[in-house]
Amino acid sequence: MTGQPSINFKASVRQVKTLVDGGLVFVFDIPEGAIKQAAQLIATKNAGIILDVTCTAEGFTKKKSEKEILTLEQRLDRTQKSIDEKEDDLEFTD
Repeated sequence: MTGQPSINFKASVRQVKTLVDGGLVFVFDIPEGAIKQAAQLIATKNAGIILDVTCTAEGFTKKKSEKEILTLEQRLDRTQKSIDEKEDDLEFTD
């Protein structure tokens, strides 16, 4: 929706948790200076507001285990391939 208020900040994903009921919880690391955005997110939670969330890859940090520095596109391709391989190993039942 255009013209709607938005909360903008840069973040990295710290954790993704799966819940017993099938839900997901995302935990983000955001900069120390993002107090205003944190307060806005808390206010949306308290008000029961549902957010339309879009995440855009902006860059990455080099992992200690990596022997080569990857471009953003290479990192995303490698990550998607890993996800695809793991999905192939899973059995989904309704």
